[in-house]
Amino acid sequence: IPGSIPLLQYLTLWITFAGAAYAAQSGRLLTLATPNLLPEKIRQWAGGLTSAMATGITGCLVVGSVHVVRTDWESGAFVAGPIPVWAATAAIPPGFALIAARFIWNGSSKWSGRLAIAGGLAIPVVFGVVQTFPAWTLPAGLILVAGLALLALPIFVAIARTALLLVWGDGIGPAAVA
Repeated sequence: IPGSIPLLQYLTLWITFAGAAYAAQSGRLLTLATPNLLPEKIRQWAGGLTSAMATGITGCLVVGSVHVVRTDWESGAFVAGPIPVWAATAAIPPGFALIAARFIWNGSSKWSGRLAIAGGLAIPVVFGVVQTFPAWTLPAGLILVAGLALLALPIFVAIARTALLLVWGDGIGPAAVA
């Protein structure tokens, strides 16, 4: 069937985002188990911190993926037959948004905690407004990612955060990472 390979790739993308959203809902995203070594009070604090960071970084991926879909729309390209590429990539922004919402919801059992975790959504706003960062922000950001990964920041978020730091250092937007 003509176009079956790209069609299969995009169907896999849709299934991947559905699985990731389900994993985020059930709190089963891949993380390091190191927080189990911490006292319960510190573990709760660390969970809120990593949830806020995960929310913000996933918010950056939402912004970047919207740019991807918009670019695909403007290109007018087709995956196979009458299926446009933008329709195939349209699963990405709501997939990331659903994951971010689940970080907020699952990050705390209290509304005040959820509101604090939602504060992580300031991260994409800051990165959208500030276009250049001092040279020290890259190593500091990488150290922060490593520390948060030890506190159970989901692995995909740690990788995305690292990639975002590197591309922003070169003046490239989040669409390259999304």
